[in-house]
Amino acid sequence: MNITEKDLKRFWSKVGEPNENGCRLWTACTNSWGYGLFVYCGKLWLTHRFSYLLSHKQDMDYIPEGLLVCHTCDIPSCVTDEHLWLGTNQDNIIDMFNKGRGHIPDFHGVNNNMSKLTNKDILDIRNRYATGEVTQQELADSFGVHQTNIHYIVKYKTWENIKEY
Repeated sequence: MNITEKDLKRFWSKVGEPNENGCRLWTACTNSWGYGLFVYCGKLWLTHRFSYLLSHKQDMDYIPEGLLVCHTCDIPSCVTDEHLWLGTNQDNIIDMFNKGRGHIPDFHGVNNNMSKLTNKDILDIRNRYATGEVTQQELADSFGVHQTNIHYIVKYKTWENIKEY
């Protein structure tokens, strides 16, 4: 890597002293996710990637395609080499979940902004269908959904978490 002393001094002048966790944080420009930004040889770098390459004394294209520079500390602006590791996107997601930072949002039922039905509608559909006085198609027409949706609702294949009154 042909980085000059001037470039190194410029980079490290924008890095703070280690905090209580050993993180050395980038103090200059960051992106909207909090990752530091540094210009080197006319290219905009994420500072944790740049720091990783500096500390491993590798060519600037050393990080293989498909790999990320991940943080053990989960601080986007941290450039401490001991906190950086190479991993795939899947590795990074697994790390996030293992640390309790990830969750899978619930987009079922009323949490799905595309849903036309409410929990009350589901109970009404099941109760009305149970009387035998209305068909699935009639319910579908009255609620503005397809008959297949009604079938899945009354068979508890969808909205299974909604129980009777």
